Amino acid sequence: MYSLFSTPPSQRAGVPTDTPLQRTLREQQILLDSAGVGIVFLRQRSVVRCNQRYAEIFGYASPAHLVGLNTEAFYPDRDAFRDLARTAYPALAQGQSFRIERQLRRQDGTLFWGSLTGRLINPHDTGEGSIWIVDDIDEQKRAQAALNAAVREKQLLFDSAMVGIVFLRDRHLTRCNHHFEQMLGFEPGEFMGYSSRRWYASDAAWQEVGDRCYPTLVAGQSYEGEVELCRKDGTPVICEVRCKCIDPANPAQSTIWLTMDITDRKRAQAMLAQAHEELERQVQDRTRELRETVTNLHREINDRKADQERIYWLAHYDALTDLPNRALLAERAQQAIRLAQDNQTPLAVIFLDLDHFKHVNDSLGHRVGDVLLVEIAKRLRAVMRDKDTVSRLGGDEFILLLPGADARGAARVASKLQEASRQPYQIDHHELTMAPSMGIALFPQDGHDFDTLTQSADVAMYRAKLDGRNTFRFFTPEMQAQSVRALQLENALRRALEREQFHLHYQPQMNLATGTVRSVEALLRWQHPQRGPLSPGELIPIAEDSGQIRQIWRVGAAHGAGAAQGMAQLRVCRAHDGSEPVGDPVGVSSFSVQ
Repeated sequence: MYSLFSTPPSQRAGVPTDTPLQRTLREQQILLDSAGVGIVFLRQRSVVRCNQRYAEIFGYASPAHLVGLNTEAFYPDRDAFRDLARTAYPALAQGQSFRIERQLRRQDGTLFWGSLTGRLINPHDTGEGSIWIVDDIDEQKRAQAALNAAVREKQLLFDSAMVGIVFLRDRHLTRCNHHFEQMLGFEPGEFMGYSSRRWYASDAAWQEVGDRCYPTLVAGQSYEGEVELCRKDGTPVICEVRCKCIDPANPAQSTIWLTMDITDRKRAQAMLAQAHEELERQVQDRTRELRETVTNLHREINDRKADQERIYWLAHYDALTDLPNRALLAERAQQAIRLAQDNQTPLAVIFLDLDHFKHVNDSLGHRVGDVLLVEIAKRLRAVMRDKDTVSRLGGDEFILLLPGADARGAARVASKLQEASRQPYQIDHHELTMAPSMGIALFPQDGHDFDTLTQSADVAMYRAKLDGRNTFRFFTPEMQAQSVRALQLENALRRALEREQFHLHYQPQMNLATGTVRSVEALLRWQHPQRGPLSPGELIPIAEDSGQIRQIWRVGAAHGAGAAQGMAQLRVCRAHDGSEPVGDPVGVSSFSVQ
């Protein structure tokens, strides 16, 4: 017995190659190599010979690379290999062909599904080996799995749909889901094979639906509409239906119908229509009353809206100048600081105070002062950009917020404000000129929040006033230190009198002709317990700004006069603030706070 894989007899015994047997073997070999499936001859679980297709299936270049290879390499693992052997042995031992589908492994380790068909060459002698046919069915398996999944999904959708689904052929039911049966009160399978006439109340109703729907279906279009069906117990069911032909080329053969019970919805619509009619009658009876009510309501809404706008305006704007107040300025400043932080852009704050504005109120009255503030606010707005904010804090103090402005830009704005202030204001018959002192703070070097920036700009404005007014100064850390010191001294000054920290020093005034003392000058000095003696140049401005200079002068003058009692015919000079002398004539020629 010779197999396709056995050695030809001519090669063993020197038979000429032209023999019919040899030609037959060559033809068989050609058939083997041309086969579309893999064919392998195995002996002792090793490859003896295979065709080219078998090698390609397992990822080898040629059959020669598989000769002698143990077939365990073709399976995912040893357990799978042994399981196949145990499964195949009973059929192979009885001389039968064994067929199975299993996962196999290619040379690169990837797994695929293969169809295996094997048979022993000699069932009485397993040592002669076996022949196996292998086909790669991996693509078929994946396609079948996808098809099965689609079928399961379709069936799940069909079974779980909340609408009735019906398949008809020649107006006879071929299939429907449980929802359709349940909707009409029938048992599962009770409709199968019946004409659709069964769920209509009469032949006329059934015919009418057919006449209405099928011309549209025959034309290849879908039909949508309402149909009245009949439950098993005879009660009507109003359904919304959608139907179309499964095969547009043969519309009479098969159609699909989707049905939804809208009986409750139609009943509710009818009740709603009835209620609507009743409501319309009531509306007509009360039209005049309601019209008046609506008018009053609109008026109230408008009044409330106006009140809300007025409340918002009062909370965010200055009542005199219409400029943003401190609250609105703080909101805009927080937004501007966030944008400056996010975009790494500059930001400037200008603190503006009007020089000697108090003289206007004191001399011309507060009405003129208020009108002047309104005109100043208009001029400030005219100089600033649209994105800038001009805010009035109160009195004659203003804060300007300049997003995107660096030191040069802030200086340019301050210069424009100075230039604008040179033009006089005509208030009634008064021509007034009002100059500003301004302090400038820059973000972020002078402060990371609005309160700090405002404080820094205020300190710089105070320095501008000390430097002669009608100018502007940029904030520096030295200003802050001086401001803190001035605040500390001002607080200490308020307690200096009661703590007896002031002392009088007397400077004699000599008559050069006679060489005698004709009077003395009383000099007030402040001896601070921690800071020591303070300079008059530092003491006097603090006392003047805090309003304590008058009290200090009076107390000092009284002490000086009392200490100089007995000096002849001298009198006290005019006070530092210009008031009349205090007390009777004494022997003190003058008194100074130093």
